[in-house]
Amino acid sequence: MATSPLDMGCMEPYQRLELLREKRGFSMAEVARRMGEPRSTVSLWFDGSLEPKLSQLPRLAKVLGTTVAEMVGEARPRESLTADQSAIMDLVEALNLPRQVIIGRLIGKSVKRSKESV
Repeated sequence: MATSPLDMGCMEPYQRLELLREKRGFSMAEVARRMGEPRSTVSLWFDGSLEPKLSQLPRLAKVLGTTVAEMVGEARPRESLTADQSAIMDLVEALNLPRQVIIGRLIGKSVKRSKESV
């Protein structure tokens, strides 16, 4: 099964946002308008100078036609998960969004550390 760079989480968050924005064919001004945010703020998100607030992620995902998990690089096709991984995902999905983001970041850091130690 082929996976995209978005699935692999190998991009920086701002690069992922830019790719998703381009995929939708939106200008930064259009994203800003749909978000109700100043264009100057939105442009900082897309150049990596500033990250959107947790409270803005669901709305940004909706504007970009994606999920928060895909935006932050935590998306992975369910069919590629083991039974244990799938059970963990069910538990994480039961959490509210800010807690899901925290768990995703902790897992990402843990994976990165384990790869560095090999």
